[in-house]
Amino acid sequence: MSRFYAACLASYNNGRLHGAWIDATDDADAMQDEVNAMLRASKYPNIRVAKDDDSKDRVDEIWPKLRTMTPDQCCGSAYRALFDEYMSLTVPSAEEWCVHDTDDDDDIGLSELGETSDLHAIAQLVEAAEIAESEFGSDGPAIVRAYWDHVGARPDDAKEAVETAHEAYAGEFRDLETWAEEFLEDTGALKEVPDSLRNYIDFAAWARDAERSGDIFTVNSSGGQYVFWNH
Repeated sequence: MSRFYAACLASYNNGRLHGAWIDATDDADAMQDEVNAMLRASKYPNIRVAKDDDSKDRVDEIWPKLRTMTPDQCCGSAYRALFDEYMSLTVPSAEEWCVHDTDDDDDIGLSELGETSDLHAIAQLVEAAEIAESEFGSDGPAIVRAYWDHVGARPDDAKEAVETAHEAYAGEFRDLETWAEEFLEDTGALKEVPDSLRNYIDFAAWARDAERSGDIFTVNSSGGQYVFWNH
């Protein structure tokens, strides 16, 4: 399971630890419900929120009216009726939170998001990891993460992020020399080279030239190096 610790900032700023571990593999709405429940349990509330989904539309309707009433209107019965209704439909809650810790058993890269409170970004990361596993196998999340850590500017769309990495991925190799020999073999470049001359080919030098020219880039992996094509 991959999860993160959502910490209440109002509690933190008052020297108290209050938060909840949230399952990152839930959808964004489910995660938001858990975060909201944690914030409502805070001992340092600084806002009021709708007490349930059925109340939300009415609260959203009442609150702007209360805020825009004039001082004279605030003394009237209409204001009191709206205020009483608003209070009956809302509960105290803390407002702000952020990620203070992660437990990333699935190795999807939660820690890369830092202290984000963007649940959409977390959900996209989990979705990308799931798609990556279907495209690459169990090492998929690590491969996609390695690609985008190098390239940067990862797209918001999880499917696009994985597809782009997949198109660029050349494989995992012990070293660049191994990649070069396999690549030249697969592309037929060595077809006319006699076996007696193979040992004289400097595959390492050819690979270094490919990297220096920007045709490929590498990222260290547990088994050696991931090799990617530059597009």
